[in-house]
Amino acid sequence: MNWLKGLVMKLVGKKVSAGLEKSGISKSKLTAIVAVLVLAIDKLSGPVFGHPIVIPPEVFKLLEAVGLWSLRDAMDSKPDVV
Repeated sequence: MNWLKGLVMKLVGKKVSAGLEKSGISKSKLTAIVAVLVLAIDKLSGPVFGHPIVIPPEVFKLLEAVGLWSLRDAMDSKPDVV
């Protein structure tokens, strides 16, 4: 079952990457914006909305993984400068 999850993530990742390249938005910027929004909802939901919205830790782990993915792609796409 784990191989199926990996296959789905590869397919989704390629489609998301191609869509971002067409629109000119980098994966790093998009990940940072989503991370800030999720963190703001997590921290401000109690005082602002009146009831806390608890964001599961898996969401933050997913954002970390996407951030590392975008960093790896950026490092692979730039030539070595000495």
